[in-house]
Amino acid sequence: MNCFDVIGPVMVGPSSSHTAGAVRLGQIASILLAEKPLLATIGLHGSFARTGSGHGTDKAILAGLLGLSPDDERIRQSRQLAQAAGLNYTFTLVQLDRAHPNTAVIDLRGISGRTVNMRGASTGAANALAAAEMALAGIGSAIPVDEVIAAMKQVGEQMPAAHKETAEGGLAVTATGRAIAARLKKEGVL
Repeated sequence: MNCFDVIGPVMVGPSSSHTAGAVRLGQIASILLAEKPLLATIGLHGSFARTGSGHGTDKAILAGLLGLSPDDERIRQSRQLAQAAGLNYTFTLVQLDRAHPNTAVIDLRGISGRTVNMRGASTGAANALAAAEMALAGIGSAIPVDEVIAAMKQVGEQMPAAHKETAEGGLAVTATGRAIAARLKKEGVL
């Protein structure tokens, strides 16, 4: 173990919530489907919608659907890997009420016709992984989820945007972050 394992997850970047956590959301959806996915419709909300392509959220969710891990260098090629695997996918932008800014809605159809609809939020890879493992193990919370979400929303609303890792704060507003955004806009990616 080194200091980077303590500070954050071992992952392909640039963002633990937009990339590594998004991989985990894809993995969870694939696990819930329990068969090879053939069709995926993925709705991105909030910060996922605004900065997702720049952070690789789209590629990360696809990577998770394909069974890749957050530290797999092939995340960047997940669109090509999905095509090779016969996974047809569509990304849409969605507006959700009372949802965390890093929320995705994933609708899957598998080879047998089985379907899964999942809504998940990523507040970082470690939180997404821990929550998923707890949910899959049947471990509940002493505090009802609605109260947890309301408390987290209240804290988020009180936190200045400049302190959040969003398009309005964090690395996105550094000189390098702004230069990358300008380049991506010029290339038509954003």
